[in-house]
Amino acid sequence: MRSYAAIAILAAFTAAGHADQLPDLLVDHGARLDAGSVTGWTAQPGWLGNASGTATVTAEGALTCFAVPEPRRGMKWSHAMGGVWLQEAPWLVVRYRAQQYEPTGGYFVYLDDGAHKGEVYALKPEDVKADGQWHTVAVDAQAAAHGESIEAVAVQVQTDAAGDGRLWLDSLTFMAAPPEGAEVIGGGATTAAADYSFPVAQSLWVAQPSWLAVPTEKQRTVVEGERATFAVSEAGRGMKWLWKLPESAPLEGRGYLVVRYRASNVSAQGDYAISVLGNLLDGGMNYTTAAMPTEWACDGRWHTASIGIRQVTEKFTAAEALAVQVIADAQLPAKLELESLTLASRPAESPLSDWVEARPAKAHPGFAPVELPAERNLALADMLAALQMSGTFDAKEIAVAGVPFRLAPSPELLSTSLDGTGELRVPLQGKAAEVYVLTLNLFCGGEEPVRGSGKLTAIRDVDRFRLAVTYADGLTDEFLPLDVLTGRHEVRRGPAVVCVPVDPKRALRELTLTDATERGAFALAAVTFGRRGTSTPFAASRGLGAASVAQSDGARSGGAGELRLSEKGEVVRLTSAGSAVALRLSPTPSIVELTHGATGATYRLSGDAATLFQVTVGGETVPADGLTPLSKASLQDAAVHTAYRVGDTGVQLGLTVESTPTGELRLRTSLKNATQEAKQVALVGPQVAGYVLGNDLTDNWYFALSQSLHFSNQPARLCARHCGHGSPVQFVTTFNPQSGDGLYLRTEDTLGDCRNYVTEKSEAGMAVGVECPVRALAPGETVALAPTVFGLCGGDWRPAFHAYRDWLKTRYRPASPRKQWFRNVFNFRQRFLYAWDPLFDSATRKLELVSAVQEGERSFGGADYVHLFDWGSVPQYGRVYGREGDYSPFDLMSWKKEDLRAQVAELQQAGVPVGLYIEGYLLQENGKLGSGRGKAWQIKNAKGEPLYWPESTEMFVCPWVKDWQAVQAHTYANMIRDLGVNGMYLDEFGFADAGKDCYDPAHGHPVPGYCVSGERDCTRRVRGAMDTVNPETALYGEETPPDVNSQYQDGSFTYVMRHSLLQSASIPLNLFRFAVPSFKSFQILVCDKPTGTWATGVKWTFFNGDGIWLEGVAGDWFASQTRAAIRKCHALLREHRDAFTSDTPEPLVPTEQSGVYANLFPTPTKRVYTLYNSQPQTVRGNLLRVPRQPGARYLDAWNGKSLTPMPDGADDLLPLELGPMDVGCIVCTSVQ
Repeated sequence: MRSYAAIAILAAFTAAGHADQLPDLLVDHGARLDAGSVTGWTAQPGWLGNASGTATVTAEGALTCFAVPEPRRGMKWSHAMGGVWLQEAPWLVVRYRAQQYEPTGGYFVYLDDGAHKGEVYALKPEDVKADGQWHTVAVDAQAAAHGESIEAVAVQVQTDAAGDGRLWLDSLTFMAAPPEGAEVIGGGATTAAADYSFPVAQSLWVAQPSWLAVPTEKQRTVVEGERATFAVSEAGRGMKWLWKLPESAPLEGRGYLVVRYRASNVSAQGDYAISVLGNLLDGGMNYTTAAMPTEWACDGRWHTASIGIRQVTEKFTAAEALAVQVIADAQLPAKLELESLTLASRPAESPLSDWVEARPAKAHPGFAPVELPAERNLALADMLAALQMSGTFDAKEIAVAGVPFRLAPSPELLSTSLDGTGELRVPLQGKAAEVYVLTLNLFCGGEEPVRGSGKLTAIRDVDRFRLAVTYADGLTDEFLPLDVLTGRHEVRRGPAVVCVPVDPKRALRELTLTDATERGAFALAAVTFGRRGTSTPFAASRGLGAASVAQSDGARSGGAGELRLSEKGEVVRLTSAGSAVALRLSPTPSIVELTHGATGATYRLSGDAATLFQVTVGGETVPADGLTPLSKASLQDAAVHTAYRVGDTGVQLGLTVESTPTGELRLRTSLKNATQEAKQVALVGPQVAGYVLGNDLTDNWYFALSQSLHFSNQPARLCARHCGHGSPVQFVTTFNPQSGDGLYLRTEDTLGDCRNYVTEKSEAGMAVGVECPVRALAPGETVALAPTVFGLCGGDWRPAFHAYRDWLKTRYRPASPRKQWFRNVFNFRQRFLYAWDPLFDSATRKLELVSAVQEGERSFGGADYVHLFDWGSVPQYGRVYGREGDYSPFDLMSWKKEDLRAQVAELQQAGVPVGLYIEGYLLQENGKLGSGRGKAWQIKNAKGEPLYWPESTEMFVCPWVKDWQAVQAHTYANMIRDLGVNGMYLDEFGFADAGKDCYDPAHGHPVPGYCVSGERDCTRRVRGAMDTVNPETALYGEETPPDVNSQYQDGSFTYVMRHSLLQSASIPLNLFRFAVPSFKSFQILVCDKPTGTWATGVKWTFFNGDGIWLEGVAGDWFASQTRAAIRKCHALLREHRDAFTSDTPEPLVPTEQSGVYANLFPTPTKRVYTLYNSQPQTVRGNLLRVPRQPGARYLDAWNGKSLTPMPDGADDLLPLELGPMDVGCIVCTSVQ
């Protein structure tokens, strides 16, 4: 959220920087307070060693005065900015007056660019003239910064020997160019160079399938005339192409890439749209992103995009090659056409005709124009100037996208302000089937960090924009409107036609546009009724929706299975309750037939699709027919045993086939190195591929985790590592709700083995399988892999989930009893002693932890737990935490161990538990441990290089190392003993991504050492040590660990909701939370960045019954609507904590409305349902069916009102209204 300073922040939108030529509505004042206000400035005494105890910031009329009375003392003050986009406003301009100012201390003005690539001292103390006169200075902030935007500023005052140092600020401004008369510090702007056009007509693009994770063979690139065309014809997949330029393209003096393009059906996913490969300034070759996929307007029209490329010019002297990426959306084909690529010193204007084709309107039956109110406040010409668009509408009555509109006389537009939020209201009369709106929308700055990166080009959420239609009877429907040209629910920068459907039977009263972002201005140009009464494009764009397949009730086949082996030992057949699986053992292991008992359908597989395994030895893949039996298969003890020779590699694959108690097919696999030399072996399998459930592949769905839940019938390939960064659960499933068929895969790992889960849908059919990455096998070594189970079920995802959960219950044993007090925590507040609203008072030199509780109650409705982040950091050495054998903060800081313990006790007496942050992986090499024996513990990558945190002296330590485990266990136990805290944190544990696998054989682990296994052993040891001191102390990590590892923790943070947002998941579900309900989850919506306006993310957290992790200054990092959502959700979670800590929750119980989802949290006396409407419009009606119980009472807890059910047989139908992408909560109680 953008906060407000006592100074003006002005981002000009014209290339020349003449913001005063624009009307005030379209100027981003960003952060301007009324004269005399100093709200937002925070003193930061912990940031300097000679902090004043009496420094002040005050308002003197329209000026801001920073004062330090004592000689040779200083103070720094910070202020959040909320993201000043440097491409639009690269120049920092300061008008100041100073006296008794000592030119020391590093900086005068500091910029926080969020890049974490070094300090940005925009203006230095020596730039200050302390003569009591007014001065205006300008500096190129874009050149000084490393990031794209400025998130905060800080100013410093150091007083000379005379004392009474003062700094007055009249303005601190970000502008497109220095104003006349300003003193330019560090030189002027780079001299503009002549435009350079890449010879697109002579370009030669070469596909690079190894450059991306989802390559497709269905791609092409064509260069015809002056145009290069890139096309992809497989949804969810894509390609990157490389063009090595015929000559170097110098970059100096050219800060923009101007692209003439046309795009359709191109996904916003991907790490870049265009990248530049060039000569590094320090030598060598590399690449960097020039344009993100979000730059493209995918409406099938030609556009000119001017993209700032400072990140390119900062890195390269010249471009040597270009790369383009296209990933296809759900609609096909995806196409990107490039007509020109130009390096330029200035942005180019974009013709209005590129965005909308406005023709003189003719008679359009079925449409009726609506008059805009007389309170119009903006001229069309001014908005087009701000958008840097040339041209205008040539008539007052025009047709855009086939819809007629009537423009009003000048000022033509009714607009909100760029600097603030607001509403626009248009009176309506009559009836319609849809309402069309012609808008012109202006955005400033970058996208909110919580929603992604890059320039803000479109809004696709109801947190920042929505339309509402109110009927004459008072009923209101809200919408995220449909862009008619792109077919997406979004509001784009520039002109657009958006549509919302309305009830044709109701008379209309009013249209309301809600602008809830401080980074956009939305202008209504015209409104038109559509009265055709046909299916609206809005409704057609929604499609079927995953909820419609979640209603079917598919059961597992059930019953113990019977194994039969053919006489020649070539085929084994498992039958159970009418279902059957035929597995051919010879000559190559393959699943050749599946028969579904409930439907009678039989599926036969052949060729490569039927192959069960693929083995790679020493980097060479052995052909399928290279797996030959070592002997005839045998049936013993209700299991079939066989083994295979893997080509001539000397590796053997063992296979045991058996039935589970419920009739599933279980495969036990092993790998043996039968040679006298080490082997590098990888295995793909067991797998089943190339099958189609039912008659229509379109009706085949998959349900799998890969960071977020992927629940879809669209083509995709998912490869999720078994870890928190991929899939912490052990199953995937496919099904056809129309035919009633399903096939799922489950592994039964009780140790924590290394593997990936593969789920794929393509034109070849469905596929599920397991991949075991490369591992080293010593001579004579045999490794048994986790058993893999295949099951047949009905046309639903639930049987696979229940089968996994039932199996898990037979194995899952928490090492320490789960703590009910910890499960009752919902608002998890992270606070700092020294940063961001610090809890250490530098003036009194005391800790003030209790203020965290007061702030939490005021801002968030409560702080159920306070987590201290930087308590273990000391200025001399960094984060050392007082580990065994290392420096201790208690010995080096002004506060002592007893002080912190007393503060912890005070919070606990107030009913608030307290926990400590400790790094799970990182060890500071400047400390005693890091400079000593810790060096030998460091993770080494596959190249043998030691692993560090980027641009840091903190080393990643291998969790397999026994000595490190001992240090951590001793440290955690000591902190509990010494400070009496309630919880301890293992930072970074849970992700367990491949980047943390260790290749150092000196550690005694396999090579590579799978970090999941190392984390398991380290966590188990830490948990054991903690229990010797206080078993009621909670242990938690940063991401949900695999189910095996989770037994040694009480909970963790998780990023599932953020991944759900970034991956456009259809359902924001934390599945692990329902698989292991006793394991507590806290959603991190975004880490170390403002949560901003993402109130929907808070509501998604509530939908899952999860806790939320809260970091940052409340007023700066959380928009008002987000804080309100947190307070509301927290109140409900706490009131019904008995339900939200239930051990028997059910995810995605059936609802009565497609696109509406519900989770159930039952107790013996009540049932609590959370609901989520995934649709972009309000839904109402009987949304939920529940079994009727005697004396049942129903409460709409979200809105605080009772519900009157509609009886339907033995059930009650519950009426509810849910806004677009909004949540609800129903509480059902009954008399027992």
